[in-house]
Amino acid sequence: MSQQAFIDSAPWYDAFSGGEKRLVREGPFLLRALSDAPLLRVLDTACGTGIHALFFAEHGAEVTACDLSSEMIRHARAVRPHPRIIYEVADMRTPPPGPFGLALCLGNSLSLLPCNEDVRTCFKNTAKVLAPDGCFVLQLLNYANPVLLEPRQRTETAKFDDGEVLARKTFTPGGNRTILLLEYTVKRPGEPDQITAETVCLRHWSRENLHDAAHAAGFAVEMVQGGFDGTPYDREHSSDLVMLLRRV
Repeated sequence: MSQQAFIDSAPWYDAFSGGEKRLVREGPFLLRALSDAPLLRVLDTACGTGIHALFFAEHGAEVTACDLSSEMIRHARAVRPHPRIIYEVADMRTPPPGPFGLALCLGNSLSLLPCNEDVRTCFKNTAKVLAPDGCFVLQLLNYANPVLLEPRQRTETAKFDDGEVLARKTFTPGGNRTILLLEYTVKRPGEPDQITAETVCLRHWSRENLHDAAHAAGFAVEMVQGGFDGTPYDREHSSDLVMLLRRV
């Protein structure tokens, strides 16, 4: 079973998800994929708090946005409603019926799947709900990069109306997976700190794993990049692995 990650921290996850800066970086690539899709119907799997769902809806697409976390879906419905978005609680391996012209699995979400058979199931079932010539866009961390195989920690702070939240991410790689410890500390004047912690296991899916799963599901691998900016994929130096698959 895939992990129901980030179940108690949707507002704080949202605060650090990148927002408009992320869409400025990713948006041109995603809009090109939408323009090349056979239908203006988008499936956003592991949609989180709905950042990409709202982006596509505002650009004219009908969007079905799914996440295994009911807390994420509740938050997305509350903060990013749109008449062209349907939010659903669903596993990325069992998408709702299509047909869709474009499917997405972004934000390293595929790494939440625990085994290779789950990745194959996700790809196979996504292909089934895509229209002929439909596109599937994936974005993961590139775990072939040696930097991502070293222990590391990142700390960020975000302001909100009556205080601030500190996010500390501790990455501990080992074997073919990384353990992510995610800690949020909410600070409000005159109140004790509120701390939320969660541990997530991220599998190190490689380009080869994804190629094999794509071909088994009937996808053609149309594009592989090291980022949304069109940087060529470099196994040892790219931080990301971005793929565009086409149903054939």
